[in-house]
Amino acid sequence: MTVRLTLASVLLEGLSFALFFFRIDSLPIRQIDENYYVPAARAFLGGTADDTLQHPPLGKIIIAVGIRVLGDRPEGWRLASAVFGSITLVAIFIWAYMLTQDFGLALFAAILTIFNNFLYVMARIAMLDVFYFTFVLLGILAFTRAILTTDLSLFRRRVFVFVAGLMFGAAISCKWTGIVFQACLLLLLLYLRISDSHKVRELGLATLVLGLGVVPLATYYTVFGLASMALHLPFSLHEFVAQNVSMWKWHRAVPGNPTLNVRWYQWFFRSSPERAFSYLVGNFVVMWTGVGAVILCAWNWWKNRTLAVAEAMLVLLYSANVLQWVVIPQRVTCYYYYYPSAMLLGVAIALAIGRAGRPSWAGVRVSLVLMIATFLFFLFSYPHMAGLQAPFDCALGCWP
Repeated sequence: MTVRLTLASVLLEGLSFALFFFRIDSLPIRQIDENYYVPAARAFLGGTADDTLQHPPLGKIIIAVGIRVLGDRPEGWRLASAVFGSITLVAIFIWAYMLTQDFGLALFAAILTIFNNFLYVMARIAMLDVFYFTFVLLGILAFTRAILTTDLSLFRRRVFVFVAGLMFGAAISCKWTGIVFQACLLLLLLYLRISDSHKVRELGLATLVLGLGVVPLATYYTVFGLASMALHLPFSLHEFVAQNVSMWKWHRAVPGNPTLNVRWYQWFFRSSPERAFSYLVGNFVVMWTGVGAVILCAWNWWKNRTLAVAEAMLVLLYSANVLQWVVIPQRVTCYYYYYPSAMLLGVAIALAIGRAGRPSWAGVRVSLVLMIATFLFFLFSYPHMAGLQAPFDCALGCWP
């Protein structure tokens, strides 16, 4: 990693954390699913059993660490989310650089991401999505480094395969939907192996099976074991299976909150905010332009199936996260489920603009116009997302 890339990553980490953590206690009562996860975190701290068996334990343990550091108050509940949100931004920046090999485009993708509204809201609430997706992105980074780069020795590439497996195991230990992203990369790996692209065959079948198959499963099993040990509960393979069966049954039976139900095909161009959830609505500039960019990436992949590996990876990851809700047997789907796909849109726009040769409009670069428009929309949304009180809540206008 170059000095410039390192310095930019440190600055993005610090500035984004400051943005996310500033007035993070502006919503003093628990929001949405914080009503499940904050009590679960308290249970871990108190050494009592976790009664919220709808998700694996790692994300709730991470929330507990924040409470241990800053106390049982809103800042403590949400500290870890702000930390992981800032890590997510840095991961997006580095991944965009890996895909484009262009510092300016990577920074452009990061700016669109930090102001896309989704990251700001999800980094300020004690829910599991920001944790699992951070681990997913770290896994994607390691996978990309192992597969798409040619400046590493074979040994180091194999190490990155195992790191990717570890990160995906951690992601799945927060929420099962991490499996979807892992499956996408396995599908891409199969495609590259068949075409013998990027020297995938050199890694060896044993490395790929162990790193992307055995390691995630072992990590997932270990997290359950450590959680049981921390709570002084018995743990065995039978207990592990029973806990996971209980989670599966819960997801099959849970009715969800009908007031938050937004079908997956309504996510792409949603224009009304989720008032019960920090007025969450995706930044129109990034959300709407990003959908077009994903389509362009898919077209570039279709035209050049051998070289457009970056586009292939992005299209697969974006599409799978959305389309999984077509088959998952869950009665209610919420708008915030779009969060992982929405986080990829800044990278999609950067890829599309890079392939187009950085186009200009009326003598001004399109990327600059998009950044300014994105920031202005974020500024308009900020008072409500940050929970500012009157008269500041409508200082720049109110939602109808």
